[in-house]
Amino acid sequence: MDKETKEKLIKRVIKFYFVWSEDKEAKWLNDMSKKGWHLKKASIFNYTFEKGESADYVYQFDFRMNSSKDEKEYLELFKGSGWEFINRMGGWYYFRKPYREGGQNEIYSDKESLKQKYKKLLGFLLLTGIPLFYNFFTIFRSYGRSGFYRYFWPFNTFILILWLYAFIRIILYVRKLTREQE
Repeated sequence: MDKETKEKLIKRVIKFYFVWSEDKEAKWLNDMSKKGWHLKKASIFNYTFEKGESADYVYQFDFRMNSSKDEKEYLELFKGSGWEFINRMGGWYYFRKPYREGGQNEIYSDKESLKQKYKKLLGFLLLTGIPLFYNFFTIFRSYGRSGFYRYFWPFNTFILILWLYAFIRIILYVRKLTREQE
């Protein structure tokens, strides 16, 4: 197969989705599969698709921070349940399987396990937030004294605001799941 033909079979799309809109992302990926474009790789806001036959897939995501020795067992568990592993992006795992009417089409079938997934994500955000806040306040104290820090102030402020927004959105989603559970 020549390079030009291969490029026609691969499509790259830049699309913005955040963790609190993963249902929209999954629906979009399913719609792409129905058009014959199947997810091959996902990275931050960047998706790579491969052309194939039209299919009705269910895409689901899981968040897990684990060691590489645990990963094989973790992926085998999903494979045994009929999920095909697509890609890992940081702590996010992308899975798919053919849609079955009346079948188990979600990784998390109950609200409690879904809440646990988001609580793990909150723990990860707390760990990443510590150096982020430290960096922010270091730059804040040095702002005006050094031209070097002046350039990082707007970027660091933007990242901190985005982090806070994500943290609050996830907390609100966990509370919503708790209310739905009661």
